[in-house]
Amino acid sequence: MKIGIMCHSSCGGSVRISVDLANALAERGNKVHLFSPHPPELSFENKSGIILHYLVPGRLNKAKRSLLVTEWPQNKMRAFVGMILSSIENDSLDILHYHYALPFAFVAQIIKKKLGSLAPQIIGTLHGTDVSLYGKDPVKSKQLIECFESTDAFTTVSQSHADLAVKYFNFSSSPTVIPNFVDMEKFKDKNLSNTKNSDLKANPPIIIHISNFRPIKDTLTVGKIFSLIKKEIDAKLWLVGVGPDLAGLKRFFKEKGIEKSVYYWGFKQDYTHILRRADLSLITSLSESFSLFTLESLASKVPVLATNVGGLSDLVIPEKTGFLFPLGDIHLASRLALNFFSDSDKQKLLKTNAREHSYNFTLESSVCAYEELYKSRMRYYQLNKPPDRRVVFSKDLNFN
Repeated sequence: MKIGIMCHSSCGGSVRISVDLANALAERGNKVHLFSPHPPELSFENKSGIILHYLVPGRLNKAKRSLLVTEWPQNKMRAFVGMILSSIENDSLDILHYHYALPFAFVAQIIKKKLGSLAPQIIGTLHGTDVSLYGKDPVKSKQLIECFESTDAFTTVSQSHADLAVKYFNFSSSPTVIPNFVDMEKFKDKNLSNTKNSDLKANPPIIIHISNFRPIKDTLTVGKIFSLIKKEIDAKLWLVGVGPDLAGLKRFFKEKGIEKSVYYWGFKQDYTHILRRADLSLITSLSESFSLFTLESLASKVPVLATNVGGLSDLVIPEKTGFLFPLGDIHLASRLALNFFSDSDKQKLLKTNAREHSYNFTLESSVCAYEELYKSRMRYYQLNKPPDRRVVFSKDLNFN
């Protein structure tokens, strides 16, 4: 198949899944075009099967890596649409798959209006705040409901997120749930050996948080929970990533006098070697459709302490793979962590369980599900497509 994938350029989960999916599809013999404003902050493993299309060749600067820019000026939209139309004309794409609704659902709408029945089958994957945040916005949700009519099939990453999409966007049927995934080859048991904090009595436990430090991640609560833990035991906090709320978090640690117990790793394309050395992952998000950091933690044999929101309960099974706590309950969260660190048998059990549970979310199973969806839409298209596809991109296209 000839597949086009649209994604953002920043360091969010939707970008990681887009790039990993593109790599896997190319590895399986598909021809993949990847469209992004800038080169994504990730690597491509099989460039021979992926054709990369960017508006700007250079990567985002450090200050913008965590930013999710969903409002594009008209000239940027025009250029992005033109780039995709050119690929459709030259390579007759079968599938055009966007990851994250804004602004790509609008891009898909323009392409569908331009090409009509000549357009490739359009798949939309809803990832997170495109539903939980913009679905609540009366203006944005109305715009999305209208442009979603141009999308032929929807997927999302968890059942809770699918339910939200139906609620906010009036879908007649629920999107297909295809979970986020990890490549278990990157988390082989041999790579996990001799990296754990094996003697917790001699070495302070390491708590880790990895995110883009956007407001939705509520990272100040990470600081509050860690502050309570530090009152009881010696512990270390590792923070991986960059983002708008990181500066405020640093000020909090300084005010509490615990800044020397916090280590900042900054932005890392590959953080698996860091993650596998931790003892507990901490997630405080206000909303999560499906946390890729959580799944990667489980695959690394790192149990997870997380807020009980969205699709996190699919991953964090209380007392088996980690612990859940209600939003804002920092005292319960700190007690759960302290109890965990005081029980070596529980630590061993949860680490084993975490690894086993991660096998329910493998790259192979999710990529197969995407391919099956593509093929089903292709069968429909083959029955209904016109005999020829010719594209003329108009500079006078109305983007309003």
